[in-house]
Amino acid sequence: MSLYADLNAEPNTDFQVVQTATGDSIFFSFGTDNIFYATREIQSKSTGWTRMDLSSGLSATQGGAKIKAKAFSVSQNMDTLAFDLVLAVTAGSTDYLYMSLGNPNTDASWAKGVPWTLIPFDDSSRSSPLTIADVYLVNLPNVAQAQTCFVDVWRSPPASNPLKLLDRYYILPKGSPRWHLHQLAIDLAAGSIASCLGRRTKDGVGGIYTFGSISKSTQLIYAPQYNVFRPNNPPAPARLSIPPGARSMATAIDADGFSNLFVSGSNGLFLFTPDDQDDGSTSIQVISNPVVANASQLSAMTAGGFTVVWGLNPQGTLFYTKCFAGSETDPSAWSVPIPLVLNVEQYAFFTNLGAGNNVLFAHVKGQQIVQLTQDPVTSNWIKRQILLPTTDVSHMVEFNGFTTRIEVLGDNGIQKSNEDVVLTSTSPISVFINDIYYVLSSDVPITVKSDATGSITIVQQSDSLAVVFYRASLANSPNATIDINPASKALATLFTVQSVDSLNNAKLTRADGTVQPLVPSSVGEDDRKAAATALQNFATISSKLPADGSRQEAPVSTLAKATPAPRKSRNTPP
Repeated sequence: MSLYADLNAEPNTDFQVVQTATGDSIFFSFGTDNIFYATREIQSKSTGWTRMDLSSGLSATQGGAKIKAKAFSVSQNMDTLAFDLVLAVTAGSTDYLYMSLGNPNTDASWAKGVPWTLIPFDDSSRSSPLTIADVYLVNLPNVAQAQTCFVDVWRSPPASNPLKLLDRYYILPKGSPRWHLHQLAIDLAAGSIASCLGRRTKDGVGGIYTFGSISKSTQLIYAPQYNVFRPNNPPAPARLSIPPGARSMATAIDADGFSNLFVSGSNGLFLFTPDDQDDGSTSIQVISNPVVANASQLSAMTAGGFTVVWGLNPQGTLFYTKCFAGSETDPSAWSVPIPLVLNVEQYAFFTNLGAGNNVLFAHVKGQQIVQLTQDPVTSNWIKRQILLPTTDVSHMVEFNGFTTRIEVLGDNGIQKSNEDVVLTSTSPISVFINDIYYVLSSDVPITVKSDATGSITIVQQSDSLAVVFYRASLANSPNATIDINPASKALATLFTVQSVDSLNNAKLTRADGTVQPLVPSSVGEDDRKAAATALQNFATISSKLPADGSRQEAPVSTLAKATPAPRKSRNTPP
């Protein structure tokens, strides 16, 4: 069926995402109005999302000047889930840097807003005005200064800087001075480099990787924040050997605060381990697959026992692969790269530390931002749109989904209103219950009341038959429990197809009421036979699965029991 809801605001130009302690999402972005926003997932509201302006209030610190947000970075402490922000803004003709560190990421803290601290530019050797090109921030465990921050600034104003030369600073938020020139004997140019942060096992401080056109040649360089032993001397850069056809890079920070560096090349995915990032170090090819080759964007993360790599290939297809943390150097440990979404322009993700699944946000070309959540039970991906409140009732968006209506009946068979019903699901899933947004899960029950008609209506967005099951029980009678498959009626209709004849007779009623054959006349007889057989097999398998939607472990085969000979195991996650 088709459903309608409030339309999202205009697509944002860039975004990053973090998670809350309850597994909800917060993504940070620039709007087309040059405002820095935080969009929070909020339960028990009509749309499930709310957006907060984080930058316009800075006008009060700049004499009332209009604020234009221009660059930001977000980092999260994976132990406490507190998050840090760095934001570059323009007020008048000058750029300013603000930081907000150690935000606790709770509902109570969000009610107070995000506190900002101005980091005034204090390099006395440089003239103003300051023009910031980009900012970088990462939270590294097990170092004295957890927040590692770098800022690229134009060496001279862009109008008088035809070579687009940059100077790079590292920031010590509580230091004196706070801005420190990152001294390297190379020239960096705006628009020709990409950078990301991390730390080698041999360094006591974080550092920065830089890839691209550097000093008129393509280079991949790592440099610590500063020379720990001689702070007044420039840090020694490490020039890493570039994999063939390298196009993009990303770091995954492990639990000890060290970074695996991944590089996409013409033949696949390459890795520099944290203990092999010295001058002249070469990479290890860990994946050889055309899906990941020549990726124009790359992201990586180590959390929840896995290292995950995401990327965009030249066709704009977003792919995903993972391995168990600690086995990154073993090519056989990596899962087969899976193409997830087509025509993606920007994306952001996190690994839900509570549920152990991945949550992805993608801005699809010509569409709004969509969210894909991986089912931790089946590993299927569930897609839905991000809906924000709107003041215009004509703003609507259509999506597909399954509607479940639960009736609460008394002993006399009459519907009972205002009765408490406890709901859980086999996997985390966002739904609308009586037109209010909730996130159901297997371990955190949600109690809702039946409406005036004694009913509870649940809407689950889905573009396929892959749905998440519910369990409902009466709060005052826990033994009164039912397991619900939202797609049961659709499957029952589908499973009536038991032969080619029944497939030929199957009809499809569209949303406008028109009826058409389920299988177009252009489909040949052999394909019809294959489809009918597949549906019969599907029905047979489905009838043997647990009715509550839980995972059914594969039985150990007789052959496996009778063949105890040892063999090398391969641990590849789904």
